[in-house]
Amino acid sequence: MTDVYTETAPPHLSEYGIEFFSQTKDNAGVIARAHIHPAIEFIYITKGTFEIGIDSEQLTATVGDLVLFRANAVHTTRHVGEGYGEYFVLKINPTLLFQIFLGKDITGYVIPFLHRNPGDISHFAASDIPIEAKRILDSMIDEYDHSDKYFFAIERAYAAAFLVSLLRTVIKPQSYLQGGEISEKSVGLIYESVKYVNENYASDITPTDCAESIHLSYSYFAKLFRAVTGKTFKEYLTGVRLAKAHNVLISTALPITDVAASCGYSNLSYFIAEYRKVYGRTPRETRKDTKKPTTLKLPDSGNEVNKI
Repeated sequence: MTDVYTETAPPHLSEYGIEFFSQTKDNAGVIARAHIHPAIEFIYITKGTFEIGIDSEQLTATVGDLVLFRANAVHTTRHVGEGYGEYFVLKINPTLLFQIFLGKDITGYVIPFLHRNPGDISHFAASDIPIEAKRILDSMIDEYDHSDKYFFAIERAYAAAFLVSLLRTVIKPQSYLQGGEISEKSVGLIYESVKYVNENYASDITPTDCAESIHLSYSYFAKLFRAVTGKTFKEYLTGVRLAKAHNVLISTALPITDVAASCGYSNLSYFIAEYRKVYGRTPRETRKDTKKPTTLKLPDSGNEVNKI
């Protein structure tokens, strides 16, 4: 069964604060299945067209487009159409944000990359990307093609300039947690709670359970969780459950009742209503639009289901 998994950061992402690399696909198919990580991630498309999932949102991006996955967003990428597809990935450790943006107003510079508010943009069409930001991305690709011992130092400097360029133009600084600042420690605590949600979403978990798992009071946890993720605990849990359900629906022939139960929904009617609210159609309609799957065995149970 397809799961939302937590991606482990490579050593250099922790050491240097960034990771920059390319992803390619010779034909149509999934490049990255549903996963999360605490890093902020940008993908810059240089060849082909891709279907991209961000939490419960689905979008299509093509050559020259830029997509932002904020910290701990559930995301997927799939190359569509014939031919060769390529995009470059820039991952930035949240710790680096606290090193780049100094001063008493740091929250306003960090928050826009940690979570998405209503109206915030995640997909930037090629025509909307600032010229300076595009120039920096092209310079990063050039450094990638001619990598040497200074690679990470140069790419780190470019990454800082890239973030500043976006803040000056298409991403607007915001302020949260009035009377306080979001610290690196706070981000770490909420990341642990996010991992808890992604490991236990199929169970009847509560925000109190999650707060206790990271040794915080419920009231402080609720305030901090919303400040760091931009969502209430319930909103985040619902997003994870529905993203999981959507992946299972399009990749297996598991009965819809079982899909709902496997994602934490004991009430089928409620699951269908929540799913339709987000995806604009019922689970059955989603399944109907999916091509006929082939049979495989679930690794966790051995039961046969169908998968594309």
